[in-house]
Amino acid sequence: MKEIIHSDHSKDSEHKRLLVFALDSSDCSKYAVDWSKKHLLKEDDKIIIVNIRAPVEPSAITSISEKTGLASLTEKAGINVPYIKADPEKDEKLNHVQAKEQKQLLDCYAKCFEECNLEYFGGVGDPYKDLLDFIDTLKCDLIVIGQRGEGVLKSVLGGVSDFVVNHSKDPVLVVKKK
Repeated sequence: MKEIIHSDHSKDSEHKRLLVFALDSSDCSKYAVDWSKKHLLKEDDKIIIVNIRAPVEPSAITSISEKTGLASLTEKAGINVPYIKADPEKDEKLNHVQAKEQKQLLDCYAKCFEECNLEYFGGVGDPYKDLLDFIDTLKCDLIVIGQRGEGVLKSVLGGVSDFVVNHSKDPVLVVKKK
């Protein structure tokens, strides 16, 4: 993971518990924060907010036919297959916009916890593996994450919350929006 954002709003006080909030821009993450403030947080908790976003990669933007392995067949048959050409300049602009949005998101969550001992981290990487690798380095008391409930496909394949629950070394609290 490439860390791009870090802010430490820690107060000098000792903390008894280290709680890590793995958050994104979803309503479920916001609900997890609100629920935790009401039912979970204590005055002497240290909060770490983490947000990992997937990178924009030109290699991920490819022709539909190349992706399916049909490029040579369609070309030989003279069939016009739509292409999405990679544009490094647009990719860089998109990365810049996403980084700015990520910083705004983290600042917004920081305001939710302004009375707490707080740090936050934003990075670019695999939202599954890099998130968990980063959290594992913290040796926290509890990971708090929202669950989107994105339907049958995600429940079979597993979303980020499922991945964290099944692979974390630390206890995980999944807060599901009512």
